[in-house]
Amino acid sequence: MNDKDPMLDLAESQTWFGVRPGMTRAEVIAALKAQGVEAEAYRGNDLMAVADEWELEMFFATDGSDRVRQVSVSGETVTWKGTQLMEARLDAALEAMEPIGPAMWQAADASGEPFPEVVVSPAETVSDERLLDEGTLWLAERRMGLVLCAGEVIGVVWREARDFPTVFAGALTAEQRELTRRADLADYLRTKRRERMVVVRARDPLAPWRALVTVLALAAMAWLGREGFRTWQRWQQAEILTGKLVAMEPVPKRAFREYVFPQLRWIVPPVGTVMVNGYRVEYLDPRGKRREVMLEEGDFYVPPHEIGEEVQVGYVDGDPPEAKGPSRVRDVAFLETMPTGIVIGVLYVVAVIGIGVPRAVMRIRRRGK
Repeated sequence: MNDKDPMLDLAESQTWFGVRPGMTRAEVIAALKAQGVEAEAYRGNDLMAVADEWELEMFFATDGSDRVRQVSVSGETVTWKGTQLMEARLDAALEAMEPIGPAMWQAADASGEPFPEVVVSPAETVSDERLLDEGTLWLAERRMGLVLCAGEVIGVVWREARDFPTVFAGALTAEQRELTRRADLADYLRTKRRERMVVVRARDPLAPWRALVTVLALAAMAWLGREGFRTWQRWQQAEILTGKLVAMEPVPKRAFREYVFPQLRWIVPPVGTVMVNGYRVEYLDPRGKRREVMLEEGDFYVPPHEIGEEVQVGYVDGDPPEAKGPSRVRDVAFLETMPTGIVIGVLYVVAVIGIGVPRAVMRIRRRGK
């Protein structure tokens, strides 16, 4: 603390560092300037003054009078008859300020949003924990409000009688003061705050159906992942054989639909045929049997150009045996499962949307009646 930051005893002071409710903007600026403090614009229409040990906020009327409707103060220099108010428990602060007279709650931070457009309805029940955690306790006889956070005073606000709140969330009770004496107050209010943040949703009658569709989709994706892993393992053991190009001819390009597993292929409509370059490759399998395979450009890193050119193929024995170009051997697991995964995803989205359609239609019909 320094000489520029004197103690502000709210019990004795007629002004707060030269400022009081009802003053005009020009008077406020002049009063602060006399103390060597510059007022800064705050939230457009309001002013703020900051020193080493205190902070002052002035909220002005917007009706043309340009008068101060509320002064808010916080800082270590703020006291009441020598008792420091900032960070004091509510009960301790009120004990220092006795007699306090009528005390009423506003379920809002009057320093953060002093004149909210929406106020708490008188019929709304606000818990003691919420009031102590983020409320303002107004002392009518002193025209002041104690702003609380976690049961401790974090600021004091001052208004003229005409600007005093008219809607309150209830009166101060002995139980509330007793609650602020709890040793575990901060933890207790934090727990209650988390409970308030839990949104209680009305039971959705369609939730079980959506859950069922989700489970089925996850099961299908798990099955697909297993099949993809098996395919990858199988082709990791492929033998690389050397064959030769025996012919080049146009062939129908293998469409997206042909990569989809047969169980779901009916969902994907057929499209027009696209012709691409085909490469007929002849090779001997590990048993010496002559075989042929028709490959596309995508099967090669670099496609062959001349008849008789040597070509490598990956071979996997089976019934029937399979052969692919070197590029396809590397990517076969992805290429043969990704299209099916896309189809499963689309089916899931359509199913989730479809489940809610009948209910949405019924709502629209009811509104139209």
